[in-house]
Order: sequence, then structure tokens, then C-alpha cells
Amino acid sequence: MSRETFLRSFLLKTPDGDCMCDAQILIDGAPENSPFSAAVRLVYDGEEYAERDGDEFYINQLVRIQKRLPDSVKIACCMTCRHGNECVYGNIPGEYYCFKDLRFSCKNDLLPYMTPERLEARRRDFAFVCNDWQPQSKEYFTYNEFIDLL
Repeated sequence: MSRETFLRSFLLKTPDGDCMCDAQILIDGAPENSPFSAAVRLVYDGEEYAERDGDEFYINQLVRIQKRLPDSVKIACCMTCRHGNECVYGNIPGEYYCFKDLRFSCKNDLLPYMTPERLEARRRDFAFVCNDWQPQSKEYFTYNEFIDLL
């Protein structure tokens, strides 16, 4: 079983302003091969938020961390953004596609944009954040499981 550790910095939106927070993501095994597990560790305001679970990818741990953070603190990244969509044909873990210039009402609306040529310019790492970040909401369709897991 292989073990990989990724370090990512996440932007946190807080009542006191934005702050960067380093996170450590540990993956045992390869996501495409079962079994595997992931662990996420993040420190905010002197408190450690760590989640580890078997047979899950790190999105689940980040969702649980978001739930444990104060309600007024939001993890801001492509994975949590209303413009960050997963690929409708199957997602590569950690890859999201930014559609900040388009609005969709359902999964099928994304299909014409799911070609390699059209996706390449929109590809983002899950932890990337830009000035156009907006929180996901049930009122704004995003093909992304983060909002459904919250």
C-alpha cells in the first residue's frame, strides 16, 4: 500500500477577514484501488481539526472539518465554490472545473462543455481559490458533491 502526503493551503473566510491555513492530507493506498483511506489535518485559530476515516477520499474529511469549524468560518477553494464543478463523466480526484462565466440549472447543461479542449482551460486544483469564489448554495446549481455532503 502506498502512502502519499499532500500539503495544501486553504483560504478561510472568517468574520475577522481572510486567512490562509495549511492543511496536511495523507492518503494510504491509491484512490482508484480499494481499500484506501485518507486523513486531513488543519489548524485554525490554535485549534486542530483532524479527520481520518477508512474507505473514503479526503472530500469527506474536509466536509466534516467544515461542519466542526465555527459557522462563520468557511473553507474557500474550488471544491467549495459555486463555480467549481466536477466532470460529469467521472472525476479525477482533486480536479475541478471553473465555470464562473456560465450558470447551469442541471447536470445535462454541462455536457456540451465536457470535451478535453473545453475543459483544459477550466481545470483547477481542488484547493485553488480566486477572487471570484462564492459559497455553494442549494439555490445555485453546482455539479459538485461538497454541498450535498454538508
